Amino acid sequence: MGYSLLKKFPFLFIIIFSFVLLPSCDPASSATSALTVPAVGSHFQGGIVFEVSSDSTSGKIAALADNSAGIAWDTSGSPLQTNATSTSDGLTNTASIVSTLGAGTNYAAGLCNAYEIDSAGNSPCQVGNECYQNWYLPAIDELNTMWELRNTIGGFNESTGGYWSSSEALADHTLATSMTFTVSGGQGNTAKSILLFLRCIREVQ
Repeated sequence: MGYSLLKKFPFLFIIIFSFVLLPSCDPASSATSALTVPAVGSHFQGGIVFEVSSDSTSGKIAALADNSAGIAWDTSGSPLQTNATSTSDGLTNTASIVSTLGAGTNYAAGLCNAYEIDSAGNSPCQVGNECYQNWYLPAIDELNTMWELRNTIGGFNESTGGYWSSSEALADHTLATSMTFTVSGGQGNTAKSILLFLRCIREVQ
């Protein structure tokens, strides 16, 4: 009887074969797992976490150590206006600065833009390791958060020299905002040619 049905309706065999042997698609199992950013102070993706979203799916990390102990914001001699005036968005600032000043690692934003580190701690990245790129020069609000967590992040120079932010001064484009990492902190506008410390950051999400 069964054989007769299959002979008469061969498509039934195809349907039964597909139902029994072919694996089902489980959207839950095939979906990409959401990123979970660990707590502030954790080592993660080439840096130290200093900001985490409320649902732990995104955050920001600072480089493990200073990227420079003395670098200028602009080395052009006659500082150019970059329109990098955001106090909170260092990623956009950095893109604007690099677009104006050009590629290079001899100035703060350019060095952060070119920085990379891999899962084994190599910089530049080595073949076969996961590579963490897209670093940028923090805006002044981001830098201030880093100052507040300076002991958690670690490795900052607490001299009066200060660290560069990517925030260009609104009133005078030849200046950019910097911040000292002393106990009392302190922000101010500094000539772009001055050599200051540098710590790059990146977003994770």
